[in-house]
Amino acid sequence: MTVEVRSDASQAELPRPIRRDSVRPPGVDLLAEGRFRDALEPLRQAVASGDASPVSRLNLAIAEDRAGDRTYARRLIEQVAAEVPDWDEPVVRLAESLRAAGDYTAAEDAYRRVLQLNPGRPTC
Repeated sequence: MTVEVRSDASQAELPRPIRRDSVRPPGVDLLAEGRFRDALEPLRQAVASGDASPVSRLNLAIAEDRAGDRTYARRLIEQVAAEVPDWDEPVVRLAESLRAAGDYTAAEDAYRRVLQLNPGRPTC
C-alpha cells in the first residue's frame, strides 16, 4: 500500500507527492510498511505540532482507520476532502473506509465521485 499523493499536470494546485528521496515526516514510513498502530503516535504528534497539511492529516486518517478508529478517521478524511475538493485521494480513502464498514451504497457514491474528479485514475 502506498500513501503517497499522486499528482499530474492538470492538478498542479493539489498537494504534491512526497518524493522518495526527500525527508519524510515521522510515521509515514511505518504507515507505508502497514504498521498502522506504530504509525499513530508519530503521525498524531506531527499534526499536533503544527504539520496539519492535508497530506499529513490524510496520512493520520489512514492510520486511524486501519487501527480501528473509523469514526475519527472518516471525520479527518471528510475535512481534508472539503478543504481540497478537487483532490481525489481523500475521496478514495473515504470510499475504502465506507466499504470496510459495510456501507456499500455510500462507498459506491464515493467511488463515483473519485471518477468524476479524476476519470483517468488507474485504480480505485
